[in-house]
Amino acid sequence: MPNPASQDLLPAISALLTTAIRDLRGRPGGPDPIDVVRRFLWWLPLSHDEARAIAIRMR
Repeated sequence: MPNPASQDLLPAISALLTTAIRDLRGRPGGPDPIDVVRRFLWWLPLSHDEARAIAIRMR
């Protein structure tokens, strides 16, 4: 069963994540979208492929 705190955080984080990917992607030397996803969803154990799939959906 998922943690109730995660269920409350996920909608808020996903709204922020889209904006963060858009803002940080265009900066010289900025993190790639996969790194942004991992930073924002630090409490979820994501593999590289999972973080990549989320980043593609959030663009």
